[in-house]
Amino acid sequence: MSSRRFTLPILICLAAATAARAQDLTQEHRDAFARCRELQQAGDWVAARGIAKELVAAFAAAPPSQHRLAFTNELANLEQRLGNYDAALPAYEDCLATARTLLGEQAAPVAQIQNNLAALHQVLGNFQEAESLNRAALAIREGIEGKGGTGTVPAMNNLAGLLWCIGDLGGAEALYREALAIRTRHLGPGALDTARSQANQHEPGTRRWCVQAAELEWSALHPNRPQSG
Repeated sequence: MSSRRFTLPILICLAAATAARAQDLTQEHRDAFARCRELQQAGDWVAARGIAKELVAAFAAAPPSQHRLAFTNELANLEQRLGNYDAALPAYEDCLATARTLLGEQAAPVAQIQNNLAALHQVLGNFQEAESLNRAALAIREGIEGKGGTGTVPAMNNLAGLLWCIGDLGGAEALYREALAIRTRHLGPGALDTARSQANQHEPGTRRWCVQAAELEWSALHPNRPQSG
């Protein structure tokens, strides 16, 4: 769970791209959102949450929009980071509904929000809901990139991690093997992401350390190449 990312940079970019066309979005709102991001980078999540809550409240009665989606997602992220899961859950659910309205059921940001919501449900012990969301996210990724595309691997790994958590070891191992095969085929055996997938084959108690060891080894072998995401 600690390796998952709960940010949606693609939504932030979409919000920025449409900001100039949004009649109800002012420069004050833009400045407040920028300040919220700055506070997060500085580690002041409580203050950042306060700004995010004000932005969400300002657009609570407004029609769905990209900036409203970005603001609500920011608040959901912060509530989850602060351990306020009961507050994060409805915020993520609002994000998902808004994204579906704006972008359609099969858009990549919808899949990313589903993964975020699944991660939260997993923390809360709602494993059936988490599995359903993870499978839906993987299906969207496969619909966009085709089955076996490299962009499907993160969603595949999320689902595999959940299956391992609930005791479906066979299902988890099959997904980890498929993810490794995809990365080996597309990226080659020497790529960092391939090494990460190789490390995922280990037992869950040692997997995190194996992934970190793989990253260190790869960096030592490729000192002049930046790590991929």
